[in-house]
Amino acid sequence: MLSQAQINSIADQINAKVDLPFLGENQEKQMLLTILGQVGGLVGKVVPQKYQAMLGDPQQGIDKKEADEVGKNLLSQITSSVNMDMFGSVGKNIASTFVESIVSGLQKGGKV
Repeated sequence: MLSQAQINSIADQINAKVDLPFLGENQEKQMLLTILGQVGGLVGKVVPQKYQAMLGDPQQGIDKKEADEVGKNLLSQITSSVNMDMFGSVGKNIASTFVESIVSGLQKGGKV
């Protein structure tokens, strides 16, 4: 569902906010890319088909309330489908930053 460029962009956003102990920036990004490869597949299952093209087009979009609802459903799917426990609270930050990126991309003017 997400292109490699979109996954890289989200990984950079998360990497700027999250610090994984004992890993350098490049190692963090590689780990994030692996995680996002798994999580990115959920976007196609959770984000309605009619909204998926909006993630790459800032001219299209839905209102914040509707985007937040999609984000809430996506976060619920992530937390129930992907084991982020080994990252502790950092895992929650990774998941929430990912969802924030998707929610922002769904709104007019936003792009993932």
